[in-house]
Amino acid sequence: MSTQTLQTGEAPLDSKGVEKKKKEPRVPTAADNKSLSFLACIAIIWFVVNLMAFAAVSIAPVDFISMRYTAEQIAYLQDLPTWSLLISGLCVGFGLVASFALYFRREEAYWAYMLSLLMAIAHLFDTISRGGIRIMSAGDAAASMMIMLFSLFLFWASYDAREQGQLK
Repeated sequence: MSTQTLQTGEAPLDSKGVEKKKKEPRVPTAADNKSLSFLACIAIIWFVVNLMAFAAVSIAPVDFISMRYTAEQIAYLQDLPTWSLLISGLCVGFGLVASFALYFRREEAYWAYMLSLLMAIAHLFDTISRGGIRIMSAGDAAASMMIMLFSLFLFWASYDAREQGQLK
């Protein structure tokens, strides 16, 4: 961008010398609103179920754990760092908050989904780096992957809704 463009107040030019126009947000339609509401409701259900699973595993009695897991898996769970549990809980917590914010069309949904996605990536990285996919069952490993992928999708959806002017 040249200094002449800045001084005259004209719109900036792209590499071909054509004037760049600012993208106007489109007006959301009724279908957009229904789709976003439906997505938010599905996300709320998803994160409530994950929150209940997180709480159940966190307070599970020793008998339940010893019946469900092998000795190697129990050792893996006992060596789980506190920060990993915290990150997992924050991922679900931020996701639930973001889902409610998305339902009410709040821009905070974008930021909360971003935090949820970052926490999901960190938790998945911890699971992979400590050999959790090899040690734990395929279902437990798949749960970590699904949470990260769903968080990525919800972050993208909130980003798109924000760019389209659907979030206030």
